[in-house]
Amino acid sequence: MSSIPAMTQYDLADCSIVIPVQIDSKQRLEHLQFLFSFFQTHFVNHQLIIVEQGTESKVQPPKSAVFEFVFQDEDFSIAQISNIGASLVRTAFFCKYDVDAVVEPKAIFDAFELLKNDLSVSFAIPYNGVSFNIKNPLRRVILRSYHLRQLPVISRNEAHARSSEEISLKSAHSKGLIHHFRTSVFKALGGYNEEFIGWGFEDNEILARFALLGHQFHLLKDYTAFHLDHPRAPMTFRSQALTAQNYQRFLAIQKMPQEEILQYIQMWSRF
Repeated sequence: MSSIPAMTQYDLADCSIVIPVQIDSKQRLEHLQFLFSFFQTHFVNHQLIIVEQGTESKVQPPKSAVFEFVFQDEDFSIAQISNIGASLVRTAFFCKYDVDAVVEPKAIFDAFELLKNDLSVSFAIPYNGVSFNIKNPLRRVILRSYHLRQLPVISRNEAHARSSEEISLKSAHSKGLIHHFRTSVFKALGGYNEEFIGWGFEDNEILARFALLGHQFHLLKDYTAFHLDHPRAPMTFRSQALTAQNYQRFLAIQKMPQEEILQYIQMWSRF
């Protein structure tokens, strides 16, 4: 890897970064290694927490990071390992950061500053809801150069017109990838729903559930998110069934009154 250019470092005092991961491809390991350098390069005074799930550990974390391996030989659960990471947080604020996500460093800083300075905000997403998928060769350039400011800010209105072979629209209404939380609120409201198996819908569900309990999320309009492309496991009958099950659960939760949601949280929350 080429040398990393000197860049502004943002102070993340009283903040943690939680990265849940399953290493199921060489690309995902490359992305995690990129993030180790990314956070070391751009930020200071934060706690980095990595939770890996799988049958054997493939991660060599930085010495300064908190690391936990969770054995799982069946279904990956990003909700579970995200919550395990959150249980290790000892700061007032934290960010759940997907291993394949890319956003300008200042977006991460600004989202934390919003939570620190506005007590009415307990949940922030550090981009404008537009996310794009980055494929090779641009993906390799990003991993090598760290010049993230070359990535454009793209509004929802122009999102569909900006797709190309290397950068393709992932979602014009994205709510996943990176979440910033006030730690006390996250834990009080149950965290990610551990009844969701695999991945998918847990991002939308936590936004919907928090909103039903009176905590709206806030999007940062000045940034666009990007997702680093990687191979995906083929859909199986079981994975299709789990996705359908997660979707039906998501729909059911949206119909629950507040008191029922609070009772429901007690069934699975570890906090």
